[in-house]
Amino acid sequence: MDIELTNLTTEHLKPRAIIKLIKKAGRLAGLPRKALISIAFIDAEKIRVINKNYRDQDEPTDVLAFLYNPATTSHSKFIIPKFVRTAYGEIFLCPEIIKEKAKERGFGEEEYQKLLLVHAALHLKGLEHSNNEQAKKMAEKEREILEKL
Repeated sequence: MDIELTNLTTEHLKPRAIIKLIKKAGRLAGLPRKALISIAFIDAEKIRVINKNYRDQDEPTDVLAFLYNPATTSHSKFIIPKFVRTAYGEIFLCPEIIKEKAKERGFGEEEYQKLLLVHAALHLKGLEHSNNEQAKKMAEKEREILEKL
């Protein structure tokens, strides 16, 4: 798994730790070995615009994850050669909102960021939490992965 990490904020990040974490979380979530995942740390205004455009929610959020290569889904009619790295998904994180929500929920910032990266990896795998049953399944999978990290 290849990870591209971009920091468009003034926050000091630990890129090696983040990349190591998402690679392990991705493997545990069952993401393809040849997947290319882009992670961008962005400010509250940028994530608000993305959230509004793609989820019709006009507010900033802590994390968004998008699976953007239809060739990696089971609905694909394309065959990708095994040696090709395939663009798989994009994860957006907002440190400003992460800080707020971590404090509200009683987490340390790094601990909460870790949870969000696992959460995003599961979204890239196709898990959702639109209803109680899905949310319960996703929470169980998050706990299972977090215990192994």
